[in-house]
Amino acid sequence: MSSPEIHLGLGFSNHPRQVKRVGEAFGYVLRNPDIPGHSLPDLMAMRENGAFPFDGRRVVSFSAGMIPISEAHPLSLTAFAAPLPKTLLEYSIDTIRKYFVNHLYGRRHSLESEVACFNRQIFQTLILPGAVAHWKMIFNGTIPRFDAIDAGARMLGSGKTETVELVYGEADTYFQPSDRQLAQAETSGVQIISLPGFVHDSLLFEPEKVLSSYLERSDLLR
Repeated sequence: MSSPEIHLGLGFSNHPRQVKRVGEAFGYVLRNPDIPGHSLPDLMAMRENGAFPFDGRRVVSFSAGMIPISEAHPLSLTAFAAPLPKTLLEYSIDTIRKYFVNHLYGRRHSLESEVACFNRQIFQTLILPGAVAHWKMIFNGTIPRFDAIDAGARMLGSGKTETVELVYGEADTYFQPSDRQLAQAETSGVQIISLPGFVHDSLLFEPEKVLSSYLERSDLLR
């Protein structure tokens, strides 16, 4: 019997080209060229229509992509850099800081062109017709209030999702579980995986490298 199909869902302000780029990288590393990719507006539309294609399948999300996916019933969820609760002020400050972190990360790892392309695509996404769906999730508190650990525990508690992994880069200054949250995750059965050296948006800059590091620590997507 073949393994369940893998789906990919990206997060806030991620451009369709980024969805395609990450999906192709996953397909190459996992030797599975048919990995459907979904943008955040696509995922929100699925939630509103109650038409998720994920039941019984493996799903990978990035950042806020976990928010709508957490209301589906995938067989497993591997969530990279999923949101943890902040105040709106903290979220705004940390978002600005994240771009400085990305700039330094790009210089340190010779990824200046990737980071510059990322910034252009983010700007383009936030002025596209579908941008309202992105901005709304910030200002109505959907992203700042979201707790990936609580959501993962609810998914496991449904009995329909077998495994939830939350994957964070050790250098991610945007979302990073505290000791209390790590203990909460262990109690609820949510698995936390830490990847050395990576920042919040590393999956978008160098997806093959991030995925390869992840696969050294988990067999869930193999």
